[in-house]
Amino acid sequence: MQFKDKLNQLMEQFHISNSKLAKEINIDPSLVSRWRNGDRVPTMRSSHIPSIADYFLSQNGYSYQQEYLRHILEEQKAELPNISDQVALLSDWLIRDTASSTVIRPFVSSEEYAEVLLQQIQGLAKDRPAQAAMPSLDFPLPTLTTQYKKDFHLFAGNSAKRKAVIYLLTSVLRSEEKTELFLLSDEDMSWLTEDRVFQVQWHVLLRGIIEAGHKISIIHTVHRDTHDILQAINLWMPLHLLGSIKSYYNPRYQSQIVKTSWFVQKDMRALVSSSVTFEDVENLSYLYELPEVAQSFQSQFMGRLTGCKPLFEIFKKTQQFELLDRMIQNIAVVSPTTSWHLHVNSIFLPDDVYTRYSKTLPPTAQKNYIDKVRQLRTRMLNSLSIAPYTDIFPLQVLKDSITRGAYVHFDPVFFLRDEIICTRLEIKAIIENMIFVIENNEKFQLFFGNYHHSENEITININLKENTEAFLTANVQGLIPLLGFYVHEGNILSSMNHYMEEVINHIPTMRRSRPDVLKELYKMLESI
Repeated sequence: MQFKDKLNQLMEQFHISNSKLAKEINIDPSLVSRWRNGDRVPTMRSSHIPSIADYFLSQNGYSYQQEYLRHILEEQKAELPNISDQVALLSDWLIRDTASSTVIRPFVSSEEYAEVLLQQIQGLAKDRPAQAAMPSLDFPLPTLTTQYKKDFHLFAGNSAKRKAVIYLLTSVLRSEEKTELFLLSDEDMSWLTEDRVFQVQWHVLLRGIIEAGHKISIIHTVHRDTHDILQAINLWMPLHLLGSIKSYYNPRYQSQIVKTSWFVQKDMRALVSSSVTFEDVENLSYLYELPEVAQSFQSQFMGRLTGCKPLFEIFKKTQQFELLDRMIQNIAVVSPTTSWHLHVNSIFLPDDVYTRYSKTLPPTAQKNYIDKVRQLRTRMLNSLSIAPYTDIFPLQVLKDSITRGAYVHFDPVFFLRDEIICTRLEIKAIIENMIFVIENNEKFQLFFGNYHHSENEITININLKENTEAFLTANVQGLIPLLGFYVHEGNILSSMNHYMEEVINHIPTMRRSRPDVLKELYKMLESI
């Protein structure tokens, strides 16, 4: 069977419509239609394949549906004994024509399923015992005393909701005792994203909360459209580099009819809302300043956490050598890579810069540092001949450095919290290294991006391996104590890939063209 046959069979077996699947994996329904008709076939490396597999595996279906999947996975496991991940097994079955397609249990179509269900209902009606006499409904009305009467604050609409959020965050910031915030929301994000001034206030307050030593736990909803995910990335990821935030996501999340938002200050207060269509009539938020209510939502939050996984793989400043080892290992994973950063890529720095920095380390760590850096840079440079690598940074950074006669470099992966000052001769060596790599590696591209950030730009460095992982670091000295973190979740990676494509599309052609880039580098080299 081909991909279209298998997808059709899965969707019929689970009674999933084109629009339903499209919504769950964040694509247009017309693409699902083309897949099912055979007009389009995703590539083996497409991020949509594991998303489809993960979605069907997350379905808590009837026994015949679960048996259907179980037989596929058992056959796949027999063919691929070294693979244990169910998403990978089902993805392989979907995309490969040679993969097993035998299903032991007979396929149940939607029509057959409906007929069986109707027969069961008719059977229940036929076997129903005689109806008993209706019991008396004359119950005494309970008396409600002040023991049950509690107060809350009601906020109607997005603007009022933002005021409530500001109130809660300010209360946390002013708390003399260290506390914790529990956050989750799968509601429409317009209340957060439609007001730029509020976004600034949100960021400043959360940053203040973190720097004051308070903690934040958040369950992210990653099954959103690309625009919403990019907004969340821009708002949240720079804050994560400050530490004290624990982020989770539910890999088996299923979109709920009733969406909810919870902002809970531990043992103190809870701001909650829920909606179905997000119409004005239901766009209400309730603020309870009651310990028992806060504790109730805390308990529910902890219950939801049991089905979640950490969203990020975090590396602290004390784990520099572990991170370098991790990056050395990752180079073996061959995948097209796009790197966006505010400074020059550290692989272009001359050896003297690393040697000079190593002397600031304890004597026992100096040789180990130099060995790891040399191994990482060598492997990175060798990998440029294997897979496409696009490097993007602002041209103005080099031009300003040449004018000043010194270049200030910041990269927490290699230099922790220190800014590295490169001399005029070292700037020349950086440019010469760039020219050498471009001229000797056809798969390597150097693009000159914009120096100033637009409102929607992500203000952290990103190294994105297509459909594999993204590594994010700070691009300014203050965003410490974390060195950076890895992201592996498919929807976030897909959104980042979309973002990178948009960044590249907005770079003028003359700043992407290999001859023009080389011409600019040679011009700067002559000016030194």
